[in-house]
Amino acid sequence: MVATQISREPLVRKVLRDAFFERARLNVCPTKKGIKEIDENHPCFCVKYLKRKPVRELLGVEFLKLHIAEEDKLLKITFDEDIDGLTSSSYLEEMKALYTNVS
Repeated sequence: MVATQISREPLVRKVLRDAFFERARLNVCPTKKGIKEIDENHPCFCVKYLKRKPVRELLGVEFLKLHIAEEDKLLKITFDEDIDGLTSSSYLEEMKALYTNVS
């Protein structure tokens, strides 16, 4: 199979998404505007400073609130570039191994 064909397989995509969801971590920090506007009554007050929070630990509509605040330029959300793998040194190496075992 050609690599682009494998990448479009629903099962491959599901495995990659699930693994990313389990291991991804996000960081949140307020912008200058967010520092001024996010007060104790704002829905994002308790999550305006996050460092390496696992994505799997987001509850309910927490990510949606973060996303809306980012669109309003109140917060900046980033995902860690380095994602630890379970069996190898990195997520990328583990996904490559899964990818090559499928074909």
